[in-house]
Amino acid sequence: MPDLNLLTSEEKLEIVDGIKRAFKDVEFIGRFLDTFMLQINLKANPPSKVISYIFKETLPDYFSHIGCADDLYEVLNNEEFEKKFNSAWLAEMQKNKLRGHTISNIASVCVEAYLKNGRYFIDGDGSNDLKRVRDGSRWEIKGSRTKSFGLTINQSHVGLDSTYFIVYNGFPEHNEIHGIYILKGDERIFTPRKPGLNMRTFINDYYDTHVERLYP
Repeated sequence: MPDLNLLTSEEKLEIVDGIKRAFKDVEFIGRFLDTFMLQINLKANPPSKVISYIFKETLPDYFSHIGCADDLYEVLNNEEFEKKFNSAWLAEMQKNKLRGHTISNIASVCVEAYLKNGRYFIDGDGSNDLKRVRDGSRWEIKGSRTKSFGLTINQSHVGLDSTYFIVYNGFPEHNEIHGIYILKGDERIFTPRKPGLNMRTFINDYYDTHVERLYP
């Protein structure tokens, strides 16, 4: 992983510390959000409906040979069945995509709030996320709830050659940061613009030459 010499050591520390603090805050907020989303899911999908679905669609093999109450009782108390049932229940309760979208938005607000109030970065001009104090350069913040590096930008993004990116990925509701990265924008490191598409994606072939990982 190259040192791109884009930031001083102090600037790097400020970015990493800011994102860490933001994730810690989101973990706290996420506990309340999880309770709220569970209540919504239970109202929209009452336990009787979820249980019926799991029995019918997820675990039918366990009941294909049930002939009496004793057999049913034995299946319901089977340790392996309990594990699979609990896993299926959790999956059903977490299907609502609103939760992930909300967590991402909260994390984005928290990260930006911490980073734009530091010593080395301040609020950006216009639609730009950040401005570096020492040279006025513009920096964009991008985050994703993933385990590996990835970056997508709006296809209408202009001035890539003079834009720098701070990228973080992980699961803020669990305070899990899997990576914090920086890179300098460049037209050629993103997929070409195409009619009808809204996004351009970072081309992984440029990872080793254009991306510097700050954390961990």
